Amino acid sequence: MCPHEPDHVMLLCLRPDHDRVAGLRTACLREVLPVLSSQTRETLSAPEFITAPPPSFGTDNPAPEPSPILTGAPEDPDMRMAQIATRALTPRATAALTELVHAFDHAARTTRLAPGDLALIDNRVTAHGRTAFHPRYHGTDRWLQRTFALTDLRRSRAHRAHDGYILTR
Repeated sequence: MCPHEPDHVMLLCLRPDHDRVAGLRTACLREVLPVLSSQTRETLSAPEFITAPPPSFGTDNPAPEPSPILTGAPEDPDMRMAQIATRALTPRATAALTELVHAFDHAARTTRLAPGDLALIDNRVTAHGRTAFHPRYHGTDRWLQRTFALTDLRRSRAHRAHDGYILTR
């Protein structure tokens, strides 16, 4: 994934889908962690996963290195995964990822955003996605404006010209 992953993702609904069925799905790692087996938690903390950047981030990203899904304090870890872009590299990692995804599916909540609604997601501990809907591709489909926020700009200092406020490659 990107070396400067956002700490928070903000989604501003400018226009809902026509049928008003699309929902923002979220599940918090802090709710899911207690139901995971200790073996799964251990495996999720090992560098046995590849998480590719989302396609919306462009195609010129370097090949991702194996990394753990869970990092930091074992009792309150950060998470680095995207269900559609994370793959397991070992059989035990496959089992752990399957258990994690199942736990997220069980704990997930769906929120339907209306115009003007802003969802602020802690990207370090919240899995997020959307439910299915049928776009019409005629210029008036669902429109969410996505914004990312970092809590510590020092992490990206080497990628900001003259220690400025714009992150470049």
